[in-house]
Amino acid sequence: ALILAFIVPKHIQERQCSAFAKPLYNHALPADMKLVQKSAAKDKSGGYTAALILAGAKEKDELLAFYSDTAYPPAKNGQTVTLAVKPLDENSLSALEQAGMREENQTYWFVYIYSC
Repeated sequence: ALILAFIVPKHIQERQCSAFAKPLYNHALPADMKLVQKSAAKDKSGGYTAALILAGAKEKDELLAFYSDTAYPPAKNGQTVTLAVKPLDENSLSALEQAGMREENQTYWFVYIYSC
């Protein structure tokens, strides 16, 4: 019974993260962009994030406009959702490189939604 007390809440949280991320994950990729990685998580303050790492030559405004054509429901009732796009920072680029996922002369972007 003690094990279930830890497993069940984690399973519920994973299902909530997955459901929240689904509209972003199911969105088509922009032409000439490559999906590098995707992830979803709940933070300590109760917010949910679903993120894509994309590689390609699009600009920030193009990506924001492309992904703005979809409604992203909040993870929980009463929360608001923010869509954002930003270039990967140096730490993230280094992590991609260490994982063997970084290609030279490629631009990388975070496309993410946040519900809080």
